[in-house]
Amino acid sequence: MHLFFIDESGTVPPPGKINTRYFVLSGTIIPSGIWHQLKKDFELIKKKYSINGEIKWRFFSPTNKDLDNHLSGIDFPTRCEFRDELFKMISRYKSIRMIHAYSDVSEAYQKEYITHQDDIYWHCYKALVERYQYYLQDKSRDTGQQITGLVICDHRERSQDRRLRHLHHNMLENNRYFFSNYGNLIETVFFAPSELSLGIQLSDIVAGSFFRKIEKNDSRTYDIIKDCIRSSQSGKIDGYGIVKVPKT
Repeated sequence: MHLFFIDESGTVPPPGKINTRYFVLSGTIIPSGIWHQLKKDFELIKKKYSINGEIKWRFFSPTNKDLDNHLSGIDFPTRCEFRDELFKMISRYKSIRMIHAYSDVSEAYQKEYITHQDDIYWHCYKALVERYQYYLQDKSRDTGQQITGLVICDHRERSQDRRLRHLHHNMLENNRYFFSNYGNLIETVFFAPSELSLGIQLSDIVAGSFFRKIEKNDSRTYDIIKDCIRSSQSGKIDGYGIVKVPKT
């Protein structure tokens, strides 16, 4: 069983109020067999820096003053050390894979089928789940046995979760007519509060690192985990582990 945790970097801006060029939705694939060791490593790093509570990408910023920022008690250089240790931890697990879907928001809103923030989120989500299914198919072929997976997303507003669950269900049920075959996926999409989910927290910082690379041209953290990005057998990443939505 492989678990696919999905989280975004920021939120999709509405039409006419675009304050960032890109929106990023990232997924982290974690095999269930390494789950407990990964969680143990995660907690040990937090303990080393005397950090309790949820970890978010925005908490690493020296200017972040959120009341729930559990890093507020440490200086910026130490935050960077802590951040880099988390990324190095991820990179040590050769079975962890990542998939990024990103959208140039201004370009996306020029498409007639994209008129709302949820439309951009949905098309990025669909691109991620499609590549996740392909990944599971590849693993099944390589191992000679059926490899299955679950999709777990960060909990958002109730109406957004309900709409995504409905769209996810339709995508799976109607695949023989319109979409890819999602035969390796089990059940519906699940939602988890980020403060209670290791996988969602890791996907949050993974999404943040990729957003930082494409929005700010800063790849310092992205480079630590770039080898974890899904690729083709020949090493190609575009279209496999990094997908632009919609295609230009």
